[in-house]
Amino acid sequence: MNLSKSGNTLVFRHTRSNTIASDLTASYEWTSNLVDWNAAGASAGGVTVAIVPVVITDTTAPANDLVEVTATITGSPATQVFVRLKAVK
Repeated sequence: MNLSKSGNTLVFRHTRSNTIASDLTASYEWTSNLVDWNAAGASAGGVTVAIVPVVITDTTAPANDLVEVTATITGSPATQVFVRLKAVK
């Protein structure tokens, strides 16, 4: 994984399988305390985190795609923000 931060923006990259399971739903979430997770774009404690994934390398199966995720933090100053990819069956 590749990670960078500039001001209130966090950018990271991860790979994604081209053979995604049809019975899974994926979404990004954020938190400031590793306990209370919020959906992308949701506000909590005066903080809002917009999370936008973009496929930057689209390959054919069985190779993996490369996804770049940008998380932009607005609102009250946040001392820490964590982002995760959540998969639900």
